[in-house]
Amino acid sequence: MNWGEAYFERFVKLFGNPINQAVWGKEGFIAIQVLTFAPSPELLTFASIGLTLYREKLGGVFEVFLPAGDRLRDAPNILGRVLTIIIENSLTLKMGVRFPGLDKMFPGFSAATGKAALYFTRPTGLDNLDTVSLSDGEQGKILLGFFISAAENKFLENNGPEKFEAALAGAGVDPADLNRKSIF
Repeated sequence: MNWGEAYFERFVKLFGNPINQAVWGKEGFIAIQVLTFAPSPELLTFASIGLTLYREKLGGVFEVFLPAGDRLRDAPNILGRVLTIIIENSLTLKMGVRFPGLDKMFPGFSAATGKAALYFTRPTGLDNLDTVSLSDGEQGKILLGFFISAAENKFLENNGPEKFEAALAGAGVDPADLNRKSIF
């Protein structure tokens, strides 16, 4: 079993069988996939397959998922584009990483949702399902991506991920709610 198969199996266990697939490629890079899952009638979840091929560039073995309850046509496009840029620029991917500038890259999405950045963190509520292992003992992580406002991005930049996540938890933020108001 390889990383792609291991992560695919984990995402199927978490979200059911995929209902769609999009491929994101750039000349000189191996393509990544964004799979679409429908774990409930009100929610789609988009998950990457292929980031594990770039562990040296990303600083570890990762795949990500992004739940979205609205603006569903935009979410996989944004996720695929952001992940491609992260790979191209060899940006480290880990808990607390943010990708600002969605308001410039996707102005229609930002205007409709009030979200200006994509934030990555450890998912909660998955118990030990947020890691994936191969037979050789190497462990990969699953990160949750969700959209944040410009004010939330600024708070995160100024105060760090621990204080930001404490504020999110205190406000009871649902990461899939693209229409939620900014907590700042």
